[in-house]
Amino acid sequence: MILEEIQIKLKQSPLSALFIVDPIDLKYVTGLALSSAALIITPSSAHLFVDGRYVLMAEMLKPVFQIHSGSKSETKNATAHVLGQIQGPIGFDEDHTSYGEYQTLLQKVPSADLVSASRFFRDLRREKHPEEISKIKKACQICEEGLSHVLGRLRPGITEQELEQEIKLFWLSHGADDVAFSPIIAFGANSACPHWSCSNTALKKDSIILLDLGVQKDGYNSDMTRVVFYGDVDDDLRQCFTHVEKTFRGVMERAKPGVLPHDLDVFAREYLATCGHKDGFPHGLGHGVGMRVHEPPRLSPERPDEGALKIGDVITIEPGLYIEGKGGVRLEDTFVVEKEGVRSLFSLPAKLIEISV
Repeated sequence: MILEEIQIKLKQSPLSALFIVDPIDLKYVTGLALSSAALIITPSSAHLFVDGRYVLMAEMLKPVFQIHSGSKSETKNATAHVLGQIQGPIGFDEDHTSYGEYQTLLQKVPSADLVSASRFFRDLRREKHPEEISKIKKACQICEEGLSHVLGRLRPGITEQELEQEIKLFWLSHGADDVAFSPIIAFGANSACPHWSCSNTALKKDSIILLDLGVQKDGYNSDMTRVVFYGDVDDDLRQCFTHVEKTFRGVMERAKPGVLPHDLDVFAREYLATCGHKDGFPHGLGHGVGMRVHEPPRLSPERPDEGALKIGDVITIEPGLYIEGKGGVRLEDTFVVEKEGVRSLFSLPAKLIEISV
């Protein structure tokens, strides 16, 4: 049980308790979708504070969770009372606790020893259980079904926005609960912007198309990127794709338990530099995927302190190159880290897609 695992980790830490308000972490621990609630976990107890909207759902968690309900002001007072009884440091997630919430706690419970526990929270959901990996794989399956659908809808004159609506409708009618993020569908020179927002740009023959797609299923996300050459495409972009694909394969070979995510990012940048691309790769190499589409571990030059890869991590690998005025290429899959290396959770091969027109 997830709560028991957290309590074991809590006993092994210097913390006396955890204070949780982030809806994603609340859902991870309780299984409930709570837009506004609080949870206090100690090594031997779990107190869930909800208002009247969630009482019936919360009652199902008894007796494992002690349920405190009432108006919003009553639940805040009850939260303060329990926090005030705890001796020792209480860890909170500074990334998902607002300054206002923090100040209110200090005023209501001046005796509480509230400390940032970012590392504890960053690691909380990082290692995925088999059932979580199964949910991510299902999200990957629905995602790639949508990719196959839109590839069949490509025609001169169709716009990025029209394709965006097509794929969203397909996903939602084929089992997705939501999109993981707004789809990135970029035609031609628009693909030089890594996080392009779909526009009314119409597709032309002899264009590059960048598709960065993801869906959410049962609370878990997927993330993939593919490049399409729709007809004849500039030789520079073809060469860029070759370099990106070799980088992608090289990172796959090196991504194993015990390897630092930062070192994989360094390898990717150094390899692309040897190919003549010292610049042109403006984003991180990848990131964790789970209940959020971007979560630890980060494969980034800005996160040298990220812990080594371990079995159960789910990550993306997504090197890219971008040429202003021409276009950009990126290749991405979602992988699970296993004993011998990484395994893609997608079925469609990560490779260039060429369509003759």
